[in-house]
Amino acid sequence: MNRIKPFILPFFIIFSVAAIGVYFRPLLPVDETRYISVAWEMYSNHSFLVPLLNGEPYHHKPPLLFWLIDFLWYLFGVKEWVVRFIPSIFGFLSCVVAYFMAKELFKDEESSKTAPLILSSMALFVFFSSMLTFDVMLSFWVLLSAYFFIKASNRFSLKYFILAGVAIGGGALTKGPVILVHLLPLVLYIPFLKGLDKKRWFFGFLKSFFIGVFIALLWAVPAAISGGEEYAKAIFWGQSANRVVSSFAHRRPFWWYIPMLFFLFMPYILVKPFWKIGEYFKKEKEVRLLSVWIAGGVFLFSLISGKQIQYLLPEIPPFALLVSRIFAKEKLKREDIKYVGFAYIFIALLFVFGVFYLKFVENRYSLSFLPLIFMTLSTGLIGVWLLVYPFRKYILESVAVSVVLFIFALHIGLVDVWKIQSLKPVAREINYLQKSGKTVAVIGKYHDEYHFLGRLKKKIVVVKNDRKRILEFKKANPKAIVIYKVSRNEILNMPILKEYKFRNKKILLLRAKDLKL
Repeated sequence: MNRIKPFILPFFIIFSVAAIGVYFRPLLPVDETRYISVAWEMYSNHSFLVPLLNGEPYHHKPPLLFWLIDFLWYLFGVKEWVVRFIPSIFGFLSCVVAYFMAKELFKDEESSKTAPLILSSMALFVFFSSMLTFDVMLSFWVLLSAYFFIKASNRFSLKYFILAGVAIGGGALTKGPVILVHLLPLVLYIPFLKGLDKKRWFFGFLKSFFIGVFIALLWAVPAAISGGEEYAKAIFWGQSANRVVSSFAHRRPFWWYIPMLFFLFMPYILVKPFWKIGEYFKKEKEVRLLSVWIAGGVFLFSLISGKQIQYLLPEIPPFALLVSRIFAKEKLKREDIKYVGFAYIFIALLFVFGVFYLKFVENRYSLSFLPLIFMTLSTGLIGVWLLVYPFRKYILESVAVSVVLFIFALHIGLVDVWKIQSLKPVAREINYLQKSGKTVAVIGKYHDEYHFLGRLKKKIVVVKNDRKRILEFKKANPKAIVIYKVSRNEILNMPILKEYKFRNKKILLLRAKDLKL
């Protein structure tokens, strides 16, 4: 029982949040709907090697997540809820690795026992563990690779470099060579910190690197042959190079990640003993190692033009390890978490102003007040609880449980918002139209939002949002049905077959012949 005790509450936290997400939240466009649709197209077209988006090779991501989705579908049938737990499994496995990593780093039972709990209750980490995306999976492979590199630095052995290489290969099949960007600061700093033979160390790392490359190539070479020249060029060079040099999506300034660190490391950045990090940095080389690993990752990703906060999720596990060391030494008291309590109260006040603004100023959403009142009051009460009467002997556990309660309150409060995030009604209508023999087209970009939700087996025609192209399509396909997004308040002087609310827009279904430009 003592062996599994450190994992009981982390397991409960991660899978509770995942269950909350599955119950309340639809698959969110464009990322979740796209990734599950790519897996669906691979599954329905029996395309094991080449991911597909709207019938065409999809080169933006490697196939590991898609393989796992398809594998579960082969086992249990095509069910949405089953595959939505995949990131949660990797989130929990990260907690298990964090336990052993803390043991290897600190040789301290208290630090190793607290590391899984801290990691599982990092707000962004646990939230993204409930989302069908790649970043929590990648975090697991980064942490597992780092664990074996730490083992190799303590007991130099070829087997640890081989195991690190296998983990690098897993990361490469999850999100490509970006795993190396997360690992580089750690790998470069270890030999200098520990006074290792640098030539021997970097030769060992090269072995790991080539093992990882070999594993990735086991998929990439056959996929490139099967997918054709353009697909081969894209998976071997285009995506990685373009994201580094001039991102075509999420392009942001160099400093963008700095203010995001506050949200990335919530709630433990607000726990008082964390701010003794300077003392521990001076006296413990393990703390210096973790600090350089985190800071180096943030710096390298700041150099890359494409930026999203979830790109830094793999930096959360080393932060959790760092915090676990400090908290194990400092022994948390009730007053240490008062700023976390104040933060919840502040968020509750923001909810009050945010709801007023959306409801009465912008009139964006027709929000039900009862769920919003529940969300606001619950968030405020969580803050009051942490300030006044948290679990007496379980201060850290109180903070961890507060994260789950907050996410639960958030999902209930935003129940109306989740409704207008769902594209399932549109996708089902497209399925009906295609089965009726109709050609269905999208004006503008298509991110594969509809293929899984509608279980579509035919391509959707994509028409560039250009007057000339639209007129050409209208002339050639007058009976086709066109999907057209417009702002919520826009009024079109043309017959509309069906209309759906989506976020602050309307999705319209029109006959091509009725289009007026």
